[in-house]
Amino acid sequence: MKKVEAISYAKRNNCELLLDLYLPDTDKFDLFVYFHGGGLEKGTRADSTVKCIAPYLTLKGIAVASLDYRMYPDAVYPDFLRDAAEGVHWLSNNINNYGKCERIFVGGSSAGGYISMMLCFDERWYKEQGELPVP
Repeated sequence: MKKVEAISYAKRNNCELLLDLYLPDTDKFDLFVYFHGGGLEKGTRADSTVKCIAPYLTLKGIAVASLDYRMYPDAVYPDFLRDAAEGVHWLSNNINNYGKCERIFVGGSSAGGYISMMLCFDERWYKEQGELPVP
């Protein structure tokens, strides 16, 4: 597994939004975009959950991207949804710089599950970012 840390995917005022990539030892892979939990108030892209799932998934040939997003009280609804959509959009445009991505899946735990669900069921968050290229 190769880890690429602190990749900037967006800037919001004085806040730089970062992601970490966990890449399998293969040329082609699927990508799982993971959003951490924490009640939209705490947590980071390097939380303990991603440290457990990334080694497991990369051994199966699946890359993992773990993203930070703005949280309360510095952000309010829908800031974190916009951040997440921008992160997925950035990944869809840039992941092939790290290998051949065949499919992208989005999910998370707790608040991250909520974020991924909102991105799935309300297409306006992605539409604000422009067209998503098909990997």
